[in-house]
Amino acid sequence: MTAATRKVRSGLTEKQQRFVENLLGGLQPIDAYVEAYKPKMTRRSASYRARDLLNHPRIIAAMAEAQEAARERRVVSLETVTDLLLEAAELARQREQPGALTGAAVALAKLHGLMDAPPSTTNTETLTGEALEAEFRSVMVALGIQPPDDLAEAVLTSSMHPRSSFDRARHCRGV
Repeated sequence: MTAATRKVRSGLTEKQQRFVENLLGGLQPIDAYVEAYKPKMTRRSASYRARDLLNHPRIIAAMAEAQEAARERRVVSLETVTDLLLEAAELARQREQPGALTGAAVALAKLHGLMDAPPSTTNTETLTGEALEAEFRSVMVALGIQPPDDLAEAVLTSSMHPRSSFDRARHCRGV
């Protein structure tokens, strides 16, 4: 996009646009100002000018627009990661790897906020194996993953006989 296009589209001057881009790139306001404007003044004066720019309505609007665009990109990223984890879960199911299936289900649950809350300190009830299995099945179903019929047995078998790192590496390479 050319400088003329940026000015027309955003209503910012070329230097104001560079200031915004510098801020979005992670620079502090004073450094963003100095980079964009190349002023011949003290840093203290430049700091005041940077503060004034941060309060400029067009700068505020440009920053809000950039933040909204970043949020939209994040949603696409969430969808992409979800799709990849669902593929991993399906592959684990096809290869009969309950540990990998469990890992994909847990990752999906965390990604979608189903496992963010810490355990309640007031609830002293301990889930039985059956209740825990039922809860895990419901999470898998909610995520679109069909749990295997022998979920508890498969997970227990997998956890009781962990592979050595050598076996895991050989298995991943298909040796």
